[in-house]
Amino acid sequence: MSIRQKGMMFLIISFALGLFGCSISQIIPATQQELAQIEKSRIFNKDFALVWASVVKTISEKGYTTLSQDKSSGSISTDFKVTKEAFMMSAGRRHKLNVFVEKKSDSQTQVTITPVFQVRHTDKAEWAQIHGGRTAETIHVEREFLDAVQKNM
Repeated sequence: MSIRQKGMMFLIISFALGLFGCSISQIIPATQQELAQIEKSRIFNKDFALVWASVVKTISEKGYTTLSQDKSSGSISTDFKVTKEAFMMSAGRRHKLNVFVEKKSDSQTQVTITPVFQVRHTDKAEWAQIHGGRTAETIHVEREFLDAVQKNM
C-alpha cells in the first residue's frame, strides 16, 4: 500500500470514528443515588434584597437570558441555554431555569430552582423533553447555580 493510500485510509477511518463517536452521544440516566443528592433549594442567611441581587447576577454570569422576572413574587424564568450542540448525528441538549426567591424571615431567604431539560437527536430535529427524567450530566445544575449565588453575595 502506498503512502498516499495509507493516508487516505487513515482519513477515512478517522472520519468514520469521529462520526460514529458523535452519533452515539448517549443520554445516561441519573441513578437513584444521584437523584437523591440533587439540591433543589437552599436557605441563605441573608436578607431578600441581597439574595435577589445575587440570583440576578448569577443568571447573567452563567450565560442565561432572562425571559421574565418579578421581584415582588420572587420569580425569574430564563430562556433555554444550549449545553451541548447537536453536531451531525449527535444529540443536542439544553435547559432553562425557573427560580423562586422567597423571604423566610428578615435574615433568611430561600432560593428554589426548577430546571427544564430538553434534547434533540439531530441538528435538524425538534427539541423534546428528556424522557425518563434527569441525566447523569444534569444532576449538578442546581448545586452549581446555588454555589454561584452564595459566591456572589
